[in-house]
Amino acid sequence: MKSSKNIDENLKSKKEIQKELEVYESFVKKKLISKDFNSAMEKICSALTLIQEYSDQYKLEGELKTFRNIRSELEEKLVEYRSKYKLKFENLIKEELDQDNLESLVKLLAILKEDIEEHINKYKLHELNDKINHYFSCIKNLYAILSSLQASNYEYISKTLKGLKTEVFKNNFDNLLPLILRIQRKMLLGKLRNLAKEFDTLSIAELSKKLNIKEEETIEHISEIMKDPNSPIRLLNYTNKEVLFNSPKIFDV
Repeated sequence: MKSSKNIDENLKSKKEIQKELEVYESFVKKKLISKDFNSAMEKICSALTLIQEYSDQYKLEGELKTFRNIRSELEEKLVEYRSKYKLKFENLIKEELDQDNLESLVKLLAILKEDIEEHINKYKLHELNDKINHYFSCIKNLYAILSSLQASNYEYISKTLKGLKTEVFKNNFDNLLPLILRIQRKMLLGKLRNLAKEFDTLSIAELSKKLNIKEEETIEHISEIMKDPNSPIRLLNYTNKEVLFNSPKIFDV
């Protein structure tokens, strides 16, 4: 068992501690200037650990305050840099999307993502990178839906749109919603044209089931689709809650 004398001999003097902390502080300040925030934070943590280790032996309140202030400064810088990247992303996804500007947005996002991945550890950008990955996933699904729309693969479109809308709402990707709505309306228009070849009339309930959407959505979409001169819907009867189809000769051109 070690004697208290041996333990005391192993203790550093207050002057030694202060000298070591001065070296730490100098190192941290250099790393802050070079924006090597990870190395700076590691050294701050080492300094705070050293202060804690000798807090019972010496009064180091001044040194503790110094390194806590430096840590706060570092955390503020990280927030500042993360905010800049976040703002770049938010500005990119402000513009309402359509099929014409979709490709240009993807290119700009790819450039931003490359920049973020280069500095992901330096500025702790993992959360933002994940969000951009989610956005790209939504874009990928949009492209798949647009391809399926050309092939009239309505079953796939309907299923994929449901998942896509959930993801968009969850992540607040509001600029995707108008394009999704237009795609959904095109899909429904195709479905309605096919149904008009089979039926003269359908109840809203029956039609909603065939379209695989809620009755309120069915009424909302049909109201817009009927504005088209070539609409497959002739009449939406709110009283009887049914729709009357146009003859295919009107729209099947």
